[in-house]
Amino acid sequence: MKNEEQKSAFILRVEEIAKELSTLVGDEGGGSEKSCILLVNEMPQGSTTTAQCTAIFGSGKGLIKSMAAFISSPDMAEAVALGAKLAALEKIVKN
Repeated sequence: MKNEEQKSAFILRVEEIAKELSTLVGDEGGGSEKSCILLVNEMPQGSTTTAQCTAIFGSGKGLIKSMAAFISSPDMAEAVALGAKLAALEKIVKN
């Protein structure tokens, strides 16, 4: 990721939120199998590169349940499919 001076206020705030979420998910209070998947993307004005922040926190079982709920959501299924296709194409281009 970019160095601190180059990060936008948006990405810096997302990184702060990710730290807060990590603490909340790791907190022993509340239910078990807590999980969080954070996917953030920003293309700054005038830039051709995308800044991204991704974070995964929590129990493996909880993460799997969260991913399954996300993928099976009618509103998200197409986005998941397109993201998988883009990732595959980018991998092919890099190799």
